[in-house]
Amino acid sequence: MENSISGFAKLMASLFVFITVCLAIGGIAYQFFAADGQLFLLGKHLWETHPLQLVMLGTCASLIKRWLDGLERSAKIADAMIYLAVLIGMFFGYNLLAASLGMASLA
Repeated sequence: MENSISGFAKLMASLFVFITVCLAIGGIAYQFFAADGQLFLLGKHLWETHPLQLVMLGTCASLIKRWLDGLERSAKIADAMIYLAVLIGMFFGYNLLAASLGMASLA
């Protein structure tokens, strides 16, 4: 009985992580691609004012990715990225729930 309860708890925790990471990816994609999304508006503003700055941000992001790939503690960094994705997913999940129930959102 103990193993089935702990197995069920692990399954629920994995499901929670999966759902929140999916919400994080979906929320960030929405914010980036939707015409009223904050990231889209920021990118549009950067492109209109300083297009070179947007190119430099993309270059810096790729250089940071290469640096992170070269670190020996890549498992800890991956764990931190998952935790961050879960937090972002919880934020978007709360806003989605608040919007559907007519409550005030955090954004």
